[in-house]
Amino acid sequence: MGQQADTPLVKVAGEIFAALGPALKQANAMDFDDLLLHPLALFREHPERLAYWQDRFQHVLVDEFQDTNAAQYLLVKQLAQRHGNLCVVGDDDQAIYGWRGADVRHMLSFQNDFPGTKLVRLEQNYRSTQIILDAANGIIAGNTARLGKTLFTEKKGGEPVILLSSADERDEAEWLANEFARRAAEDDFAYEGMAILYRTNAQSRPLEEAFRFRGIPYRLIGAISFYERREVKDLLAYLRLIANPADDEAFLRVVNIPRRGIGDASLAVLVRTAAGWQKPLLEAAGRAGAVTELRPNVREALSGVASLLDRLREAVGRADPATALETILAITGYEQYLAEEAAEGLERIENVRELVAGAAAWAEVQDADAAEGTGSPVERYLTQAALVTPADDDRDEPGVTLLTAHMAKGLEWPIVALAGLEDGLFPLGRSTEQPGGVEEERRLCYVGLTRAREKLYLSWARTRYRNGRLELAEPSRFLDALPPHVVEERSTTPSWRPLRGSSGAMPPRPSRPRGAAARRLVPELGFPEEVSQDAPRYVTGERVRHRKFGGGTVRAVSGEGRDLRVSIDFDDPDIGTKQLLVGLGRRRGMSVSREEVLRIAQLAELDVQEEALPDLVAQMSRIIDYVAQLSAVPANGSVKPVVPGPDAIRFRTDEVTPSQLAFGPEEFAPDFKEGFFVVPKLGQFE
Repeated sequence: MGQQADTPLVKVAGEIFAALGPALKQANAMDFDDLLLHPLALFREHPERLAYWQDRFQHVLVDEFQDTNAAQYLLVKQLAQRHGNLCVVGDDDQAIYGWRGADVRHMLSFQNDFPGTKLVRLEQNYRSTQIILDAANGIIAGNTARLGKTLFTEKKGGEPVILLSSADERDEAEWLANEFARRAAEDDFAYEGMAILYRTNAQSRPLEEAFRFRGIPYRLIGAISFYERREVKDLLAYLRLIANPADDEAFLRVVNIPRRGIGDASLAVLVRTAAGWQKPLLEAAGRAGAVTELRPNVREALSGVASLLDRLREAVGRADPATALETILAITGYEQYLAEEAAEGLERIENVRELVAGAAAWAEVQDADAAEGTGSPVERYLTQAALVTPADDDRDEPGVTLLTAHMAKGLEWPIVALAGLEDGLFPLGRSTEQPGGVEEERRLCYVGLTRAREKLYLSWARTRYRNGRLELAEPSRFLDALPPHVVEERSTTPSWRPLRGSSGAMPPRPSRPRGAAARRLVPELGFPEEVSQDAPRYVTGERVRHRKFGGGTVRAVSGEGRDLRVSIDFDDPDIGTKQLLVGLGRRRGMSVSREEVLRIAQLAELDVQEEALPDLVAQMSRIIDYVAQLSAVPANGSVKPVVPGPDAIRFRTDEVTPSQLAFGPEEFAPDFKEGFFVVPKLGQFE
C-alpha cells in the first residue's frame, strides 16, 4: 500500500479505516478482525483469562489450516500451548489465499513449532481418475515449499488429459463450446456436470459469447455476466448515445459518469423540461442554459455533457467499435475514473480492456454483406452486443459452470476445462515479481486440475487480446511438468507445430536463443513451415475455419487486393453459405528474396556462408510473413527489410499504425518505432 499511498482510493481508504475503530466502539460492535485481535490483546494483558480458555478448550482442532493468517495462527498456538492437544488438517498444496493474508509457512513450520508432531499424509483420492492425479502430481512437484505427497486412487486409468492449443481466445472458446456440446449429445453428460475455470473474470467474455451462440446453458459463479458489468454497460451506453442521440436511457446512465456534480433532483428537472419540449434528454442538456430551475453549475455541467457527446460523435465517425471505445476512454478519462474511484478498479479496467479486445475481434469476422450495410460499424456492433446481453437469463437454469480457479476450490465436476494456461495469465505476470508468487499460482493450477472427476481439458492460445492489444503467448510453464503419458494434444490450427516433440516431452524454454537454437525458434513459435508469395490465398474446394462460423469449404473466390471476397459453404446448416470480405484481413504468404537477405547481411557487415543462405532466406520469409500478420498489413500492403540496427532487424510496413501492432514474448518482441516494425535479431544475425 505504501507505493500507492498517493492515490485517491488509498487516501479515502485510510480515512475510513481511521474512523472505523471509534465508530465500532460507539456501536458496541466488532468486525471479523476485531474478533481475532482483541482476544490476543486480552490474553497478553490478562494471562489469567488465557489460562481460563486454555482449560476450557483442552483439545483444539483446526480445519483448512493452510489458510490461516498470522493472527489466527497465534491464537491457535496460545490456546493449545498449555495442554499441547492440537490437531490441524490442511493441504499445503491448496494454499491459494496468500493475497488475503494466509501464510502457508504456518503449515510448513508446524512440526518445528510443535515438536513431537505426528504427520499423517492423506494421499488416497476418491474423486479423480489416476490419469488426472498423475497430471496434478506432476505439476505440483515443481514447488519446493511443500511437505510433499503423491495422490493415488483406486480409479485406475481414465481418459487422457486433452492439451488444447488454439489460435486465439475466440478459437479456444468455440472449441470448448463445441466439445462440451458433443459430450452432452454423444456421451450423455449433463451440462451441469461440466465447468470451465480461468484465472481472471475478464476471461469469461469469449466463453459466454460462444455458449450463447450455440444455445448452451451456462451459469456464471462469483461474477456478474460480462455484458452486465457496470463498466461494460457504461461504455456501451456511450456507444449507444453516439449512434443514437435520442437514447434517453443511455443518456441517464452516462450523464454523471465520470462524476460531474449532476444530482438526481437536477436530472428530474431536466427530464420534466425535455418532456415539455418534446425533445430527447441530450438535446435538452445542450439547451440547459435556458432552464432557470437549475443551478448555474448544473446548467454548465449539462451543456458540457452535450458538447462532449458532439465531440465524441465527430471523433468516432464511421470508425470500428474498438477505435470508438478507445476514443471514448481517451476523451472522457473513464479509465482514470475507475482507477481512482472504484474499489475493484484494476479488475474493472481489465474488463474495459477485454471489451475493447472483443470489439476488435468482432471487426475481424464481419462478412461482406455486413460491411456493405447502411449501418455504421458501431451500430452493427451494438446490435451484436444486444444479442449476447443476458437480459432474459434464467439464473436458476442448470448449465455449464463458468468461474475462476479460486472460486472452484472445494467443488468438483465430471468434466473440467482450465482455459488460458499461458505465461503472464496463468501464472499471472505480476506473481512472478512477488516472493512465493509463482508457487502459489502453481498451487492454484493444482487446485483446478483436481476439480475434475473423469475428464480434464487444459487449454492455451497462441495469441490473446490483453489490455486492448493482441499479444503473442507462450504456454504456461506449468504445462512443462505434465507427464507425457497422460496427455493427448489437440489444436484448432493443425498446420502449426505441436507443443511437444516426438518424444512426448515439452521443448526446453530458452531465455535468449542463439545460433542453431535461434533457427528453431521461428517454427516452434508457430510460423508457417513454408511460405510462397505467389501462392493463392484461397482455392476452390479448400477446407477453411472461421473464428465465428466454424469449418467450411471454399466455393468461389472473386476480387483482389482489398476487395478480395471468398464464398464459403459452412458446415453448420444454420449458417449456410456466406461471402466474406477478406481483403481487409491480414496478409499471408509474404516472402523475401535471396538478394534481399544478402543485402541485409552486407549492410550489417555479416559474413554469410553460401550453404547457410537457403535457411536464412526461409527464416526471413517466415519472419516477414509473421510481421505482416501481426501488424494487419492489408492484402495490397508490403513488408520490406531495411538496415539492421545494433539490436534488431527493422521492417518498413505499408498502411500500418502503431495501434494495429502486437507485442510478443521476450524471445520475439516486435515493436513499432519511427515508422518501422522492429524485430529483435535472432542468433545468426548476432
